[in-house]
Amino acid sequence: MRRLLFVSRNLACPDFHGGCVYPYRVLEALSRHGFAVEYLWIPEKVSQRPFRLPFRPAFCRRVFVAGAFQIGPTYWQNPLQGRDLKRALNGWIQSPGDVVVLDYLWDAELLQGLPASTWILTHERMYRRSESYQAAGVVPDFKVLGEAEERRLLEAAKGLIAIQEEDASWMRQSFPDKPVVVVPPPFSVSAVEENNNRGDTVLFIGGRTAHNRGALEWLVGEVWPRVIARKPDARLRVYGTVDISGLGNAKGLDFRGAVEDLSRAYGENAIAVVPVRFGSGLKLKLLEAFAHALPVVATSVGAEGFAEVKAGTICPVSDDPEAYAQNILRLFNEPGFQDAVRQRQFEWLKVNADPALLGRRFADAIASYRT
Repeated sequence: MRRLLFVSRNLACPDFHGGCVYPYRVLEALSRHGFAVEYLWIPEKVSQRPFRLPFRPAFCRRVFVAGAFQIGPTYWQNPLQGRDLKRALNGWIQSPGDVVVLDYLWDAELLQGLPASTWILTHERMYRRSESYQAAGVVPDFKVLGEAEERRLLEAAKGLIAIQEEDASWMRQSFPDKPVVVVPPPFSVSAVEENNNRGDTVLFIGGRTAHNRGALEWLVGEVWPRVIARKPDARLRVYGTVDISGLGNAKGLDFRGAVEDLSRAYGENAIAVVPVRFGSGLKLKLLEAFAHALPVVATSVGAEGFAEVKAGTICPVSDDPEAYAQNILRLFNEPGFQDAVRQRQFEWLKVNADPALLGRRFADAIASYRT
């Protein structure tokens, strides 16, 4: 069993924002594939009082907290230890075959010189996200990064994990001597669920980010009036912590807020929409909807990552508000079209996001690279 240490500023969990859900699903798949997963959490600061983890991934053998020691399930601040993370990483490594995976690229300097197989789970190309926000005239709500700086940080790892194929292509061109493996969020789906006649309901889900707010503004302002004019009883249900201020009380809008059970939210609706207009990376909500057997209508940015999805051959994709509304209405009105979309989404997941497949892919990438 190969040892793997995951290093992150976030505590991965299955039902929060994409930055936590994605690594949770990847680590769960790797654990099932035979990796002995351990976790080093780097919190912003360590409580001076004894504390327990708000969530502990069940598949992790051990969870270390930077600047703390553990007695049973309780952690205690350790002022003598401090936060010498490079020393802690070197102390964890037992052989060159051990694997260290860094979540995001911000702490990439920690990987330099480590005598192990080191990888960065990239999530997205941060410079592309910056460019997309700036092109949309939106002030970034994250640290802006240029392409040259991103290359410099990624250089520290011996291998790179891309969330989607478009990112992987750029990485292969930028780092021809590094192994690059594509690992989208894993989803296990055994069969297409039956359509339970969920009515004329549409699901939008998103966290409190500028690209989700922009998507919702466009959906409510440009698309939904066209839908409701032809389907007066349709409902648009908005879930999550996305900013809804100033969006008014248009007919058919239903703001549900944050929910604990996302599966139930997906199960209550007939269609999912991913109307993202700017941003980068693979949208977790797209694959979540695929996995819950909801036919999806996306924009080209919402479908970004894999050419066949972006081309509209898996689910309907449009950036025009009238065409977007027509796709929603067609899914409402044509059960055969809805079933065909759901079937294509299911087949795509089986080929691209099966946990066993992705676990094996990462294991093969490690095996093919000699530390």
